[in-house]
Amino acid sequence: MGRTWASPCNPLLIASVCRQWREIALALKPIWSKFEVSTDSAAPSPVGTFFEYWLPRAGTHPLEVSLFYADHSAVLTLLQPYLAQLETLECVAEDRIGFPNELLQGKIPNLRSLRLTCEKEITELITTFVDCPQLRELCLFSLPSAGMVGLAMPWDRLTRLDLIEMSLEESLSILRQTPALQTLAANGRNPTQEFSRATTFMCLPQLHTLNLNHFHRSLHVLEYCQPRLLAHLTLPALTHIEFPLDPRPQSSYIIGITDPGLLATFVARSKCTLRSITLYTPSCGEAVGCLQAAGWTVTDVNLRNVSRNTGNLGYLLDHMRDTVVFVPNLTSLSINPCLGAIEIPFGWLASVLAMRRDKLKRFELVIAGQRTDSIVRRPSLVQKEDGGLDALWALKRDGVRIDIRGLHNITETVDPLAVYPPMPPPHDD
Repeated sequence: MGRTWASPCNPLLIASVCRQWREIALALKPIWSKFEVSTDSAAPSPVGTFFEYWLPRAGTHPLEVSLFYADHSAVLTLLQPYLAQLETLECVAEDRIGFPNELLQGKIPNLRSLRLTCEKEITELITTFVDCPQLRELCLFSLPSAGMVGLAMPWDRLTRLDLIEMSLEESLSILRQTPALQTLAANGRNPTQEFSRATTFMCLPQLHTLNLNHFHRSLHVLEYCQPRLLAHLTLPALTHIEFPLDPRPQSSYIIGITDPGLLATFVARSKCTLRSITLYTPSCGEAVGCLQAAGWTVTDVNLRNVSRNTGNLGYLLDHMRDTVVFVPNLTSLSINPCLGAIEIPFGWLASVLAMRRDKLKRFELVIAGQRTDSIVRRPSLVQKEDGGLDALWALKRDGVRIDIRGLHNITETVDPLAVYPPMPPPHDD
């Protein structure tokens, strides 16, 4: 057997601290209800011993189970008495093993969330989940081309769908069957692959959240986004959108949206009322173009991974002075993180925020120190108090939530440099 463990914390470790902790751990059923099994062995004995002592401690609490590269038949046979408690399942569909339809179909009535990884093209029809009445959330990871032929799902009942490492054509084939979808997260495969221009548009009338910058939780990296989806969808109920911007339109591969016009056309076609937008971009200039394209209804703006220079921030502040045209209903602005230690133009910032205080209720700026070529960038000592801190304090007293890293700790004896977070240590070499 490979390994079997609990996640995110191992109750056995908690129970090993002392007698009192053991009594508490054994009485807490939820901490025994989530576990992972990873094994290439077909022998069920080690896993069986684990289940014998572990599962009874979960009582009747809903179970969250992850099966990685396991012999599904052996493990699921041992899980038979507890299948009705299964609420979340993560597993691998691999043709060499085969999927145990007979062990699960009709026996997991309370399954609500499924994450399915497809190692190879599916040659045997998977019907296990087609009659799960409670299944609402589905994550498909790396579904092979034509993989839908071998996958039966209650598509019309799904409300959340994650499509990871899938081509545009594969994504659209699935989306045509999900009219009740409310949340969609997608990233791409073969981002340079050409796809025919849309002549008809797919409408998902209930979808309110679209994330094209999905985070790969296993590899801890951001995958290619699927910007071309916007050219094929109409989403009248959309209120939140999240995607990366790619300032390199001539690049040989696409990691984000290169043309704000794509967003503007999508919003106009969908006639949606966007309230919130999150952009991953090094350039505030690129962000300004997309914010203008998003329309006047946006109230909540989040900028991620902004690059390190004061001019970049200044470009955004200049546009924010236009309170009539540029995001006129802005109530919350977050720049988190800003990559690098920059000089914060406190006076400039305070004047812009003051112009928007009738509607703006929150401003966040988190500055992340960053090493570059073995040189630690540190705040310049030329930054001076220019009355901006007093103005920011006045805005806070008026009810605007201003959260610059460390600013909420500023006192009469703390200078502006204290707002910077601790810098990383220099390279050992």
